Amino acid sequence: MKRKLLALTLVLSALITGVSAHVDGGNLGDVPNSAEKITVDGNKDAIYDQALKVKVDQANGSTSVNATGEAWLLYADGHLYVYAEVADKDIVDPDPDTQSSSPWMTDSFEVFVNEKNSDVEADIMQYRIDCSGFPSAYDKNGLAEYGPGNADSYFTYAAKTTDNGYAVEFCIPVSAKEVGVNFQINDVLSDGSQSLAMAPSKVTGAGAGSWTPGEYPYVTIGGSTVSLPVEDSGEATDGSAATFDFTAVAAVGAALSAAGYALTKKRK
Repeated sequence: MKRKLLALTLVLSALITGVSAHVDGGNLGDVPNSAEKITVDGNKDAIYDQALKVKVDQANGSTSVNATGEAWLLYADGHLYVYAEVADKDIVDPDPDTQSSSPWMTDSFEVFVNEKNSDVEADIMQYRIDCSGFPSAYDKNGLAEYGPGNADSYFTYAAKTTDNGYAVEFCIPVSAKEVGVNFQINDVLSDGSQSLAMAPSKVTGAGAGSWTPGEYPYVTIGGSTVSLPVEDSGEATDGSAATFDFTAVAAVGAALSAAGYALTKKRK
């Protein structure tokens, strides 16, 4: 009996470890729920100023970092919204052949989502947008979809160039409360080599990111709700209008008082 209980304990322990493996990578914070409609167009909506902000500037292994970025995360209507700005002083225009065969070899930004928080790579959804707006996605069956029309069923996307590099925006379906996530910047250099930057992993330590699912950091979805401040309509705040109304009321009161006095005098 004791052996059976021990075996059951080990099995449960293994399951729990698989579910909570993302905790080892560290908590990036809470992703607030947005009360505002978010437009996915590559522009930073004002509500993103209240989003969870994540730096993407850590090296992966021995790879040096040349391009860095920041990502802002919000949640709304079952979707994770990610707006990211990449500082890249030397953008290389993507080659169409490369986009359709190996899109990771373009100047691009990637989001990895591990909803099951497992150690299994097959549980990872991967989304990518390059600097020109070309999308690609990998599903949990290992199927790859490259280009507009093919990747559209997986996520909504947009991109635009900026003075310092480029910006991308994702709208990704999620259903879990705690989600393992990772972010990666692919930077193609002029000599054809590549530089990578990632979000930090607590397991690998400061200055390094990780592709290992169990070492992903994680976020908590929808812990609070954020909205834009309501603009004052200006009603009942104009001092001159308020003074005018008071003066008019006083004048009417004086006229009524005078009329009452005259009527009383006649009766006498």
